[in-house]
Amino acid sequence: MDILPSCVLCGNPFTPKDIRQKRCPDCVLKRKSCAVCGIEKRSPGLRCVQCEYAARFGRPNLKIRREEKPIEQVISEAEVIGLLPEKRYAFGYVIGVIFGDGSISKDVVKHLKRADGSPRVRPVTLYRVRLQVTEEAFAERFVKQWSVLTGKTPNIWQTTRTNFNKSTLKGRREEYSVQLFDVNFAHALFGRYLAHLKYGKHSSRALDFPIETTRGFVHGMIDSEGYLNAKKPGRIDIANKDIGLLDTLVKMFASLGFKATIYTYPSQNVSHLVTHMPYVKYAL
Repeated sequence: MDILPSCVLCGNPFTPKDIRQKRCPDCVLKRKSCAVCGIEKRSPGLRCVQCEYAARFGRPNLKIRREEKPIEQVISEAEVIGLLPEKRYAFGYVIGVIFGDGSISKDVVKHLKRADGSPRVRPVTLYRVRLQVTEEAFAERFVKQWSVLTGKTPNIWQTTRTNFNKSTLKGRREEYSVQLFDVNFAHALFGRYLAHLKYGKHSSRALDFPIETTRGFVHGMIDSEGYLNAKKPGRIDIANKDIGLLDTLVKMFASLGFKATIYTYPSQNVSHLVTHMPYVKYAL
């Protein structure tokens, strides 16, 4: 009598459809992962697209894009790095800026070269972090904190903008121009992690971080969205449409020893958080 293999997750015996299958069908359905490689799958069935192709034709299809890691794994790996003692402030600052002026785009690049110059056969998914600001000091500070966090220093380049039809500066004269400073780079781990936090509206997750990370988050938001009135030293006004993000900031300010209040004006579609705290924007 043949001895059935046991599932590596639950330990129950099962009849495999493939000699490489390590998980029973019940565990595969619960985890929504490939029965062969364990990566989160988007296709129906027990196997991901890559493993299904390999099972049918006996070889992998190099033109099929690899399945992405489960987001839980991305969160775990990113926070293990970001919460190292020497990276905590930079980790919080980068998250704060991304929740403010920053953005992340998901691009699938079909023709990308490796570090040695050889072409990649499979398409590659890039999570590109973008920041476009009018203050060079702000861009430099963000780049500095990103370098502390990742060990990589992106470039900053200048552009001149004259088209304001689709911006918050509508109605400007045709000859009016603004000097902008751009940061645009891709990072496989932190790009996806930051996209998950911002677009999934998970700002409250930062409340569980150490106090140094909280301080960095607050400083990043002030540099991005904060307004400091020179006539009222110490007064900080942060405007944002996401009331949940402002509620999180109120708790962060409280943990730092400062009281913050949220105001919502009927004539505006944004809310304002007002607090009093000594701070210098873009201080390097």
